[in-house]
Amino acid sequence: MQAAYIGCCNHLVSFYLSSLMDTCLAFCLSLFRFGLECLWRPPKFEEIKEFISDHDIDIFMIQETYFNSNYSPGMANYTLHKINRPNAATRRTYGGTCIYVKN
Repeated sequence: MQAAYIGCCNHLVSFYLSSLMDTCLAFCLSLFRFGLECLWRPPKFEEIKEFISDHDIDIFMIQETYFNSNYSPGMANYTLHKINRPNAATRRTYGGTCIYVKN
């Protein structure tokens, strides 16, 4: 994107930033990443759902979910993509990641 020279460096910067913000508001996604342990515990999950709703997040990524194959917490208007990481030695779930993408 090129900004036209308006006569003063400050005006040029303001014009460029204003144009950039207009473009960003029209085309940008809101993205948030969060590291967490044990997302499956209901109080934490409810807090996260409230945060996503309050901030109108488009893509929300979470690390250390501790999900297993029996648990896939859904959220209205979001598609869940997840990877579980079972510990083969103990058969317990640890780690794991998930991504919620707004529909």
